[in-house]
Amino acid sequence: MNPRLKADFDKLETSRKKIFDTIKNYSDEKLNQKPSPEAWSVTQVLQHLITSEEASLRYLQKKTLDTSRSAKAGMKGGVKLFLTKLTFSIPIKFNSPETMIPAETFVPFKELEIKWEKLRTDTWQLLSKLNDEELEKELWKHPLLGKMNIYQMLDFFDFHFERHRGQVERTIERVITTANFL
Repeated sequence: MNPRLKADFDKLETSRKKIFDTIKNYSDEKLNQKPSPEAWSVTQVLQHLITSEEASLRYLQKKTLDTSRSAKAGMKGGVKLFLTKLTFSIPIKFNSPETMIPAETFVPFKELEIKWEKLRTDTWQLLSKLNDEELEKELWKHPLLGKMNIYQMLDFFDFHFERHRGQVERTIERVITTANFL
């Protein structure tokens, strides 16, 4: 077991569990309510994160069938990741790729929680089978940033989640505040 991999993955899991713990006391109606017509509801934000990780897992499942063809990740992925973090730190809204935009459907909280937990379990099962050399290879590909190693993927998941965690908190505040004034 690679301790760095375990620590990085555990950090993601702690964040995922914490966000669900934060929102579990709100009704499904509130979590599916959009604070404005152009904004996402809390469930849509979570669906976006889940869809992103699902796409990553599908890609990893293919790439890990034969890791011998993958090159070791170099500085290029790290630089792209750093620049993306820098860009994400700016309070500007970025459009998601079309395939990552959540549906406009009502989704129960518990359904999302179960789905994401299973996805993380499946992801961990795949990652924990990789050896140290494979963890350093370009086995993950971000649609815009390109190929990166597993550590860079987990780092991206972390700061992508943190950006959207803030969105979840703002959405809850707006939905609850709006409800109090009605």
